[in-house]
Amino acid sequence: EVLGKTKARVTLASTESEGMMMLGHGNQPTPESLDPLKELPVMVELKDGKWSAALETGEATPVQQQVLGKIAGRISGNDYWLYGDVPKQVGDAWDANVALLSDFVGLDSLTGRIRVEFADVRDFGGTPCAVLEMEIDISGYAPPEGSANPMGMKIKGKATVHRSLEDLLDLELELKGEATIEGQPAPGMSMRVTGPITVTSKTTVQPR
Repeated sequence: EVLGKTKARVTLASTESEGMMMLGHGNQPTPESLDPLKELPVMVELKDGKWSAALETGEATPVQQQVLGKIAGRISGNDYWLYGDVPKQVGDAWDANVALLSDFVGLDSLTGRIRVEFADVRDFGGTPCAVLEMEIDISGYAPPEGSANPMGMKIKGKATVHRSLEDLLDLELELKGEATIEGQPAPGMSMRVTGPITVTSKTTVQPR
């Protein structure tokens, strides 16, 4: 619900995300993500050139604060740099601003190119979605776990995204290509792995 040029109320449906990454012959499920802001009205507002997000009523828990920060970041960050702020129509194609993406398929500090094409509009699980085709050739770093060093990763391939036209959420991403992971996971240890990669990410929006 738009309340003005710089303010809007968003009631978030509950979302559940699941993903799978396959490198070579091994599958690695990504943790399921449950939305702690289920059906809670959220106010997003532009102040002094920055977007903020807060619960309309009540005080957010620490976990909810983290998600609110991601919402504000997505409004001002990833979606903007990936899809732009100009309305698109079928047949349009553009280059994402890779250098300003905070992350993509789990990587940050990105370089390279992501070419996006608005290929079609289709029903996806009962939801009208934009079908976005991507040509991907990027390098970045996988965030380390614990005290491990970050690992460099290169991905070259193609992805298809089904993006809800109602919720402006990516309901599904499927990426296939080649990947190289290299770095020093521990002192005195070097690693380099190259092989096929498949990334699948799905988000289910529960009915309001």
